[in-house]
Formats: sequence, C-alpha cells, structure tokens
Amino acid sequence: MDEAERLDVIATSIKELLKGSKDKPNLKAFRVVLIPIAENGHYYLICFDLKNPAIEVIDNIHETKSFVGLQDNDDYNKKDTVLKVKHMFVAYLKAMHNAKWKEMKTVEPKKLKMTWQTKKNSIDCGVFVMRHMEAYKESGVKNWECGFKTEKSNKQDAQISLLRQKYAAKILLSKANLHRDSVIQKTS
Repeated sequence: MDEAERLDVIATSIKELLKGSKDKPNLKAFRVVLIPIAENGHYYLICFDLKNPAIEVIDNIHETKSFVGLQDNDDYNKKDTVLKVKHMFVAYLKAMHNAKWKEMKTVEPKKLKMTWQTKKNSIDCGVFVMRHMEAYKESGVKNWECGFKTEKSNKQDAQISLLRQKYAAKILLSKANLHRDSVIQKTS
C-alpha cells in the first residue's frame, strides 16, 4: 500500500468515526486524538495532544519488558509502528489543512512512565488501553492517574476484573451491538 492509499484509509476511517457528529474531519476542534494500537497481540495507546503539541505512548508493560519501539527511519517500512502512525497522522493533518501538522511533525514521541506498569501481566493490555482512553486528558500532566494500583499491591488484578466486567456490559448493551436485544432477552 502506498502513502496515498494509506492516507485514503485514514481519511475514510476518521470520516466514518465522525459521522453524525458536529465535528469536522480536519480535527481543528480537537485537543487530543487517541489511537489504540493492536500489534502482535498487544494493545497500547498513542496520544496526540494537538493543544500542547506532544505525542505520548501509553503502554501498561514496563519499559524493561515492552517491545513497543520508537525507532524512526527515512524508509516508511522500516519505521517502528509508533513512528508510522505519527507519519500518517501528520500527513492527514496536512491534507486537511490543519496548521498543527507543522508542530506535530517536529514532536518526538515519548513513552509515559507510570507507577502501575506491569512486568508480569501481559494479557490484560486491552483493559488497560480502555481505561487509559477513559482517563487521559492531555500531555504534560504531572502525576497523571487513572486509578490503577501498582502490580505489587495485589489489588490491580481485582481492578482489572471489575473493569473487564464493566466494559463487557457496556459493549453487550450498546445500541451499536447488533445482538443487543438478544442479549437483553436472554438475561431477563
């Protein structure tokens, strides 16, 4: 897939996401854009702060265990995923005549360090991503918290379990779920 095709996929996806919204696809009204990433069975989050230009990578896996890279390359195909996403997001902003593209192009992605990162739990990354998306406000917030206890506290597992139940219920009962009525009927 060449760059024009990738850009078309992004533009189509954003347009679809904003369908029915008052917001325009140029993203000028947005302060933050969150992009969840699924890579090799692992989920993490890339946060583009358009108000205070920054790119933050939020990964529940501790940096000593994480495989999420930040290596750039002139050859698009040799960039790590975070830099590929940055490259295409900047190209999208430019195509949409959003002046923030110039600032975002010069920003280097940074991995956030958080007290609740895990060294042993590599299976609940999807739950972590959903909670991170709920709680993230903007870059540069010192002592950003999303409510997770540390892995060592032994309370994190219970938190993950409750969040998994909460998210499953929201997905099953969502009006977007084509099988919602069937689910409600079977549980009544």
